[in-house]
Amino acid sequence: MFDITVGGRSATPGDCLPDWTIRDRLGVVVREPWGALGASLLMQASALLHYQVRPIRRTTAAQYPQIYVFHVGRMHGDHSSFDVWPPRHEIRVDDDPAGLLGAINDLAITRLALPDRNERNLDFLHSALTGWSDEAVVRENLASAWAYSADGHVGSSDIRMRSSAPELERMSTWALDPQATYQRYSPLSDTQLVEEMQLGPSTASDLRRWLETLSGRIGETSARARAEVGQRRGQMVESRTQTYRRLSVDEMLRLL
Repeated sequence: MFDITVGGRSATPGDCLPDWTIRDRLGVVVREPWGALGASLLMQASALLHYQVRPIRRTTAAQYPQIYVFHVGRMHGDHSSFDVWPPRHEIRVDDDPAGLLGAINDLAITRLALPDRNERNLDFLHSALTGWSDEAVVRENLASAWAYSADGHVGSSDIRMRSSAPELERMSTWALDPQATYQRYSPLSDTQLVEEMQLGPSTASDLRRWLETLSGRIGETSARARAEVGQRRGQMVESRTQTYRRLSVDEMLRLL
């Protein structure tokens, strides 16, 4: 599913997200419409490890991956096609580094991807209410952090991920055209919907509520914004490549 290099050497998803445990949770910070598509392969690698570390999560203990998207300033589009579900896994936060850090800690995030941008100073850690505590918590909890770019290619990268799995590419296509996704599935009968989606123990009621949520979020991003992102990504390709840059906790804090 993945072709990966870390530091120029062939690697596995477990090398990108080392020492993954059953307690790990991935957080992705988003600052623009569909920005998280630039980290889509990392999201799917974390989902793969989520199930590999405890296989019954696919069967007798069926569950969604522990992936959370932090939308800064406003909601930037529905990410349910990437198994970011239920809806509470997508959180709107103010454009405030202390508030964002607090939200990350509140959800016990252990792996974090942030969009690359100009670094800020760390004065907010001293001016925010008990900022010293939030700093200590994230230093204790965070096992990995990466910078990513919305276009999939970050500067000074040291991780390269490529995938030719068609289902991963379809996830991005569905996300960018939520109206088409809704129109495809909403006319189906309950039986057809369950058979078509094949999402473990999900019931027709579950899937109807997903469609209702999807429909209600179509207006979060404009058709123009979706078209621009789609144009930037290009047409569906046989393989998709993305790059990331590993971050220390200090570097991560400067990108909040």
